[in-house]
Amino acid sequence: MKKYIQEIFPRLVKFSKTLDNLSILVDENWFVSTDDPSEQKIFVFWNNNDLLVSTNGVVERGRWDYIDNAKSLLIEFGDSMISYNRVFIDDKVLLLKQDGSDEIMILSNENMLIDSRSIEHYIEEEYGSKLVQD
Repeated sequence: MKKYIQEIFPRLVKFSKTLDNLSILVDENWFVSTDDPSEQKIFVFWNNNDLLVSTNGVVERGRWDYIDNAKSLLIEFGDSMISYNRVFIDDKVLLLKQDGSDEIMILSNENMLIDSRSIEHYIEEEYGSKLVQD
């Protein structure tokens, strides 16, 4: 799935909502796609910029910030602080591209998509015909 997302990402970005209205991001459970199918990682972005990261039920507290002038999301937890840009977001999917890298973090709204395997299907259904028009 990551390869598929990386291929369509440049065309998909223009259909993104903005993070200027952070209500789409906060107080939702965002399931993080990982390469390990036995790992269940969930991010919860709170309105006060706290971040909860649950990995198989083990919770870490972190921080997040939206940097408006750079249109970037700064995520800090554990020993890492990572800047993400070129954000794609809608009500169901959040794609974050790590600054200075081709690495993309893929998240799905746990309340709206069953799991990360349905992301590719959702993108095809919602945006597929628009992506081929370019």
